[in-house]
Amino acid sequence: MPYQLDCRGGNPPEELRPDGLVQAVHGKRRWVALVEVKVGRANLDPDQIDKYHRLAREERADALITVSNQPALPDGRPPVSLDGRRLRSIPVSHFSWERLLSEAQMLSRKKEVSDPDQKWMLDEWIRYVDDLESRIIVPPDLGSHWGEVLAVSWRFCGFGDTILIFCL
Repeated sequence: MPYQLDCRGGNPPEELRPDGLVQAVHGKRRWVALVEVKVGRANLDPDQIDKYHRLAREERADALITVSNQPALPDGRPPVSLDGRRLRSIPVSHFSWERLLSEAQMLSRKKEVSDPDQKWMLDEWIRYVDDLESRIIVPPDLGSHWGEVLAVSWRFCGFGDTILIFCL
């Protein structure tokens, strides 16, 4: 759904399209967060995150959530600079795809989801995100000499020349 963000300096409003909106309702209390997601090698754009942070305030959202392959800062915020004054009223939380996948796998293994339909959805989400073809999580680039490192370590450990190398 497109939103209009009032621009500074008398410029016409800018149309923004956050990737999602999360809403949780508990009794009469409603909590809403705008969501921005990047996949693969795409990094968060500081200017875009700033605009979405301003939009969250204008739309009276309770938070802004970002997801990407970049790790979160130690305080759980995204790895971009944010307006500290705005953070007091609209917190911004960041999750890496690796963290989300890890948490989902833990929930699935511990059998924390009792509803069979929800369990199936969780397992399908895990399978999709973990699949290299989805290109959501980018495998690390270990360099051109990684195969040689594996070969030396296998020989050192007594495995001879039996080496399995997976090319991505």
